[in-house]
Amino acid sequence: MNKGRIVVRGFVNPHVKYSPADAFQPVVAPITDPELLTSDYIKHIEGIVKWIKSPTLNQNERIYLAAGFRKMGVIAKYALARKLKLSFMGKDVEMLRWQMAQGEQPSVDGDPTHVLGFKGHAIFPDEIIECPLFPVFKQWFEVAEAIHKYTCKQLGVEFMYVEVSEKGGNQAMYKVLETGNIINARYFDNGMR
Repeated sequence: MNKGRIVVRGFVNPHVKYSPADAFQPVVAPITDPELLTSDYIKHIEGIVKWIKSPTLNQNERIYLAAGFRKMGVIAKYALARKLKLSFMGKDVEMLRWQMAQGEQPSVDGDPTHVLGFKGHAIFPDEIIECPLFPVFKQWFEVAEAIHKYTCKQLGVEFMYVEVSEKGGNQAMYKVLETGNIINARYFDNGMR
């Protein structure tokens, strides 16, 4: 009898080391050059979360990394959508960047309101940054960034930065290549250029 002992179903001892190849089995190789991406490749990325073999991960790794991989799949889904919401895609890419940077938002041009990284609800704890699967996660994040750049090129825009509002809020800002205007992604989604 296990009196006084709590058993969490599916929990793996965090001290047991595993190979990233055991935990993550991709069906395509990572492509980080936006020029080499195709819609068929991006369709594969939609199912990226299915490539994780959860029994090898501990509970925190499943919570943080599986959620991050799921977000990468959603980014791929945005890229293939008929009515793309650029604001959602930019937010998700930059939120992953913020989580991986453990809450850091470096300025892109010296202005503290022009940063990389979209504040979210939880950063990756040290345990996740140090786990065997994290380098693989970072590599596939570069694929998500490439998908974002690929989509921006298709739309004639370029991601510039996240604008941090004094009122508390973040907005993904893009440069419209045709006009040179820098606009909020929500305005772009609504047809303003």
